[in-house]
Amino acid sequence: MAPHREASQPPARPVPPTPSAVACHECGRIERVEMVSNVQATRSGHAVLSGVVGGVASGQAAKPAPKANVQVLTFRIGVQMDDGRRIVLHQPELAPGLRAGSRVRVQDSHVLPMLR
Repeated sequence: MAPHREASQPPARPVPPTPSAVACHECGRIERVEMVSNVQATRSGHAVLSGVVGGVASGQAAKPAPKANVQVLTFRIGVQMDDGRRIVLHQPELAPGLRAGSRVRVQDSHVLPMLR
């Protein structure tokens, strides 16, 4: 008689916590922070340049933009929420000390450090 073998089962996948099991629905952990440069067009309607600072530009004007354009730096922040959601927020400033791995609270579309 052949030896008995148990059927192999696929590895268990982690199950995101149910909403009732999460203590803080506004809490999460920063996954990434990128500084994004946006050049805003003037009233003349010339095209705009935007992209990630230090990276490849995502779009460039066909006509040279006038010097009156204003470069605006913002932060694109990716957050893994405690309830399993992933969100991306844009804000003009980043609180000191916040970086990938930081615990945060998202309030009124702003990423804030967790108070201890």
